[in-house]
Amino acid sequence: MNKKMVFTFLAGIVAGSVLSNKGRYLAKEGIKAGIRGGRKLKELSQQAMEDLEDVAAEANEELADQGHGTGVTQ
Repeated sequence: MNKKMVFTFLAGIVAGSVLSNKGRYLAKEGIKAGIRGGRKLKELSQQAMEDLEDVAAEANEELADQGHGTGVTQ
């Protein structure tokens, strides 16, 4: 092997290592963003479900007050 080939080979190993570490960092950051997004979506959907349950309970009470039976059982 001549010096140019050795240098090219070593430069390739170093570049691959650097890019590999960058790729790992970017992948990890992407995963963390996905986890944060999933947690936020879960929080928002739980709040929406609570709000819908409250509205359904209010509608059920109004029907019962208007004499339309006891309403729907939850």
